[in-house]
Amino acid sequence: MPKKKILIVEDDGLESMDLQEKLQLWKYEVPAIANSGEKAIEDALETKPDLILMDILLKGEIDGIEAAEKIKDLEIPLVYITAYSDDKILKRASSTKPYNYVLKPFDERELKFTIEMALHRHEMERKLKESEKSLRLITDNMLDMVGWLDLEGIFRYVSPSAKLVIGCEREDILGKSAFDFIHDDDLEEVKQNFQKVISTLSPVRLPFRCKHGDGHYIWIETVNNPFFDDGQLKGIVFSAHDITDRKKMEKAIKDSGERYKTLVKTLPDAITTTDLDGNIIYASPRTVKLLGYKNSKELVGKSVFELLAPEDHKALENAIKEGSIKNLEQKFIKKDGSSFIGELNASLIKDSDGNPVAFIGTTRDITQRKKAEKELWKSKDLLEKTFKSLKDAVFIIDTKTVKIIDCNPAASTIFGYSYDEMLGRTTTFLHVDKAALEEFRKHLNYAVKDKGYLSSYEFRMKRKDGSIFPIEHSMMPLEDCDGKRMGWVSVVRDISHRKKMEEKIKASLKEKELLLQEIHHRTKNNLMIISSLLNLQSKYIKDEKTLNIFRESQNRAKSMALIHEKFYGSEDLGKIDFGEYIRNLAAELFHSYALDPKIKLNLNVEDIKLDINTAVPMGLIVNELISNCMKHAFPDEREGEIKIYLRAFGEKLMLTVSDNGIGFPEGLDYKKTESLGLQLVQNLVKQIEGKIEFERSPETTFKIIFEELKCNDR
Repeated sequence: MPKKKILIVEDDGLESMDLQEKLQLWKYEVPAIANSGEKAIEDALETKPDLILMDILLKGEIDGIEAAEKIKDLEIPLVYITAYSDDKILKRASSTKPYNYVLKPFDERELKFTIEMALHRHEMERKLKESEKSLRLITDNMLDMVGWLDLEGIFRYVSPSAKLVIGCEREDILGKSAFDFIHDDDLEEVKQNFQKVISTLSPVRLPFRCKHGDGHYIWIETVNNPFFDDGQLKGIVFSAHDITDRKKMEKAIKDSGERYKTLVKTLPDAITTTDLDGNIIYASPRTVKLLGYKNSKELVGKSVFELLAPEDHKALENAIKEGSIKNLEQKFIKKDGSSFIGELNASLIKDSDGNPVAFIGTTRDITQRKKAEKELWKSKDLLEKTFKSLKDAVFIIDTKTVKIIDCNPAASTIFGYSYDEMLGRTTTFLHVDKAALEEFRKHLNYAVKDKGYLSSYEFRMKRKDGSIFPIEHSMMPLEDCDGKRMGWVSVVRDISHRKKMEEKIKASLKEKELLLQEIHHRTKNNLMIISSLLNLQSKYIKDEKTLNIFRESQNRAKSMALIHEKFYGSEDLGKIDFGEYIRNLAAELFHSYALDPKIKLNLNVEDIKLDINTAVPMGLIVNELISNCMKHAFPDEREGEIKIYLRAFGEKLMLTVSDNGIGFPEGLDYKKTESLGLQLVQNLVKQIEGKIEFERSPETTFKIIFEELKCNDR
């Protein structure tokens, strides 16, 4: 048996290597490891894996969720492996219909179990689809009309061939009584045989006249068998075919021997006449063809027992002794040795004195019908086994009574009640209290009205021992083949373990947030200490040039400290309001340089959130550009204005720092200046993958265009 192939999609090299070793140890094949969404799509199309382990956050243009969306038509089961449990991310991920989630760091046994269950579930879903497709194909293409009557004789299902047999569309039949279609002269006999099937649980073959769709009556022959569902008698399953022609032929046979021979040649059933010992006297053309002989001469004189499988001889002998044969299923052997299942009916032919002289019988090939019945029961058996093997509690709820009509073994395991204790009751006793029940009903009514079903609703339920536990509840309508609602399928999953894990994760995240706050706080304090040390040291420096260097270094330390202070106080530890940061930094620098009040500051900055990877270099850039204006743009107490703009357009961000001072010296290239500040600006812009533009007039302007660095870029 070939190994199952599992595609790993993970951008962390060490984690992907660890995953690969585990999967190979568990006897799985790893055809490829993708480190980006684009590579995941390419590898999935090329390797056609049996399962994909997909990280959500990936390098490249698209993340794991987008990659999963693009390959969902491949119908490959998907399990997300992620360190993130954010509701927004999980909500996006759920739209791709993954089979499960495994949170990092994952438990090895949990991962192995999740993979096994995903592969098993996918295989079961595939087999179920194939089985249902085969069953539907068989019933939809049968020439005989197949149907199901409930215990009151109401049509609950009929095959599309009803149009061919009795000239009625299915919607004109479903929900109506079968007795409404029976000829008055045949009605009593049909009712008696209907009750006979139900009371004796024995099959009955019955010909009678049925009303055709255009108003006239036709002869049909039905084979009726008791229909059980989960061990309970639900009604009758029947197959019916038009025997109008046969009935006409039978009448003609009585009227004329010549006409009898002519009509027999055209009958769809094989007709055979034998003596009282079972030797063939006459074989119709259909008999010859059905058994694979060239002509009737090859059959005349043969014993019918030569045409039957040895194991069926006894049944035929017993039927002959009784003087008639009704609906006897036999295995017939053709001339070439192949076989088919035939349904045999025969009766005695008597002379004018009433003495039996021969048997006349009809044989119909029912091989296809038997195959269809076998497939039907096979499909039902598969559904029953799947139902019983599910680990979630599954209840079948009747539409009219709202009572439990069936449940699987997991329901007893989860709730602590036996099957008999739950059967025939409403699910009220499983709810915590009346208030919880009302809340659930409101949510259910809203979900059914909005979507037609309830999906993954979390609340609490109660076990037999009184303990209350968290569950995930889904309800889907149960419909018959014509779309009529018969009941509800209620699926309850015990999520106690998952909830405990979620609480542990939340607690862990809270600890990490506090730790991150403390790191920002300490970093800010350390930078402020450096700033203070530089300030103390500067008091001993007399050289103005050296003093300016110390002041610039002090301002740089303050600008970074201010960023960490903003992160420390931010509700979202991953981002700060950069517009507010610029306003605070500009105020600090104006105070530091003690500028003349003639210099005005014009701020027009939007409140834009940036993460630390972008905020720190941008903070230093703002510090250098503002400091540069303050130091050089307004000598000799000149009046002027410094303008700072920050705005977003699409995914791009633009920072502009300009002044109307003395201007940038002509002939001096800002890219080649020896100024440490402008060199820092250029290097920091490259670091954030931004673009810098410089204008000399009408104002000296530095324009920085950039994007926030994504986690994939780190």
